[in-house]
Amino acid sequence: MDKLNQFYTQEIVSKRKYIVQKFINSTTPNGNPFDCRVHLEKNRKGEWTIPEIVIRIGLGQKVTSNVSQGGGASDPDVFFKTYYKEKADDILERLEKLGYEIAIKVEELRDTKLMTMGIDFGVDTNGDIYLFEVNGAPGIQKMRTDAVLLRTDYYKYLLSKASRLNK
Repeated sequence: MDKLNQFYTQEIVSKRKYIVQKFINSTTPNGNPFDCRVHLEKNRKGEWTIPEIVIRIGLGQKVTSNVSQGGGASDPDVFFKTYYKEKADDILERLEKLGYEIAIKVEELRDTKLMTMGIDFGVDTNGDIYLFEVNGAPGIQKMRTDAVLLRTDYYKYLLSKASRLNK
């Protein structure tokens, strides 16, 4: 413990080049890590919409839930009702609210308009939600049709907006 404390003080605190994230125990009761991907796309009105929320479970993995390395995916409604019982609806509602709020804030901070975003959250055993990552180019393998339709609608929105500006 002394060596860890010394390393932390000398290498992390004094150099201030690192961001340290608290460990979030976002695991199923049998120990598989999971996260919640809130996928957002702009719609035909240029507003954020959530076509999908998916639970990604790292079957047999230690910390991350990487579906491409043998993990799986679950419907969030079924997953949360199974593991979080009476907190399920509240968790889903908070995930949606946070998804919209973070998408707007990321655009504001980056000072640019985005078309798509994937936001990954962890949920601990108490049902508390933690932000893991914001991805500006999330994969759309599972929801390709929905994403393509929303993106086409958003392109139409951008074209109509541009044509109004050119008049």
